[in-house]
Amino acid sequence: MKTIVAIILGLLAFVVSACVLGAIVSLPTMWLWNWVVPTIFHLPTIDVWQAWGLLFLSALLLKSGASESSSKSQ
Repeated sequence: MKTIVAIILGLLAFVVSACVLGAIVSLPTMWLWNWVVPTIFHLPTIDVWQAWGLLFLSALLLKSGASESSSKSQ
């Protein structure tokens, strides 16, 4: 029983920490976007979820292949 409670609490702690980290990263992105982009490019403002999605998409598209190239050079 103690093991099940520990697993549930561990998963809960993981989910909460992931949400907090997502907010920490997404909020500055949202604020910077809403400060710069609508004025310069006349695009709409975004909310926190859209900022998180933008960060996720840019991480996927701009992912560096540094680990692959460093292993090939050795």
